[in-house]
Amino acid sequence: MLASWRPAFGWVLVLVLTAPGSSLLSCGGDGRPGPDSGLDGTKPVKSLPETDEKTLCDWTAGRIGGWNRTITCSDGAFLKTAADEATCISKATASAAMSGCSTLTVNDFEDCVNDFVDGCSSLPAACQFLLGCGMMP
Repeated sequence: MLASWRPAFGWVLVLVLTAPGSSLLSCGGDGRPGPDSGLDGTKPVKSLPETDEKTLCDWTAGRIGGWNRTITCSDGAFLKTAADEATCISKATASAAMSGCSTLTVNDFEDCVNDFVDGCSSLPAACQFLLGCGMMP
C-alpha cells in the first residue's frame, strides 16, 4: 500500500488500498451511510458470514460513493471499492482465508475506510496494519 504496491486484497474485504511509493447503517447528512456498518465491531472480518460480508461491502460502497469508486489522498494513496456487490462478496470470501489479517476486526476496517472518507494527505494511520496482511505480491 505504499507507492505503486498492488495489493492482492480485494476489500480487505471490499477495497483496494494503495499508497504512494508502493503499489465498506445509519445515514449521514449527505445520504451516505454513517461511520459504522451496524455490525458487531469486535467480530474478526475473516469470520464474517456472507450476510455480514454483504453488509460490510454495501456499507463501504455507500461511504465511498458507490461501486468502482476511488478516494485518493493528496500523496496518491487510495481506496477503491469493488466493481459491484457480487465482486466485493467474492473478494471478501477469498480474503477471509488469508492468515495475515487474522486479528482484523470490523472496527479496524471501518476506521480505515472512515479515515479515507474524512480526507487524507497520506495512507491513514488506521490503515497501516494492512501493510502486514499479506497483500503485497
